[in-house]
Amino acid sequence: MKAMAGVRPPSVVQFAATAGSPIYMPLELDDAIHLDAAQGFVGLGMYLEANGKLDEIGAYCRHVPEVLAVRVEIFQALEKWEAMAVVARKLAEYHQDEPRWWVLWADATRRARGDQRGEGNPAAGGREVSRGSGRAEDAVHFRIESIH
Repeated sequence: MKAMAGVRPPSVVQFAATAGSPIYMPLELDDAIHLDAAQGFVGLGMYLEANGKLDEIGAYCRHVPEVLAVRVEIFQALEKWEAMAVVARKLAEYHQDEPRWWVLWADATRRARGDQRGEGNPAAGGREVSRGSGRAEDAVHFRIESIH
């Protein structure tokens, strides 16, 4: 059973896609149910179960923004920084005017690099490095600069 064209399932992540977006693709009912279940598991803090539900979504729909947005939440909670950076980058490409994805991409990239070097990772004996005036704008620029 397919979802009606142009009608968004009620379970999709609202900020991930819009019906007017060229990347919007309605999910089939089964895929929307799996996405809704994954979002429920995330809400309960059951991230491995949520990831499993996303894996049940058809391969042709796993790349849509609604699914990727939940995947970013899962990877962030599980501290899978490299995977999170890949997914957040894709969301930043989809939604170039949405700063949230750029910041998450930069942060995940910084953490992935820090984990590899032991820097910026308190668990690895490193320390967080702060730079700038402490204003949120400076933090965003620092995070975005760390991608390059």
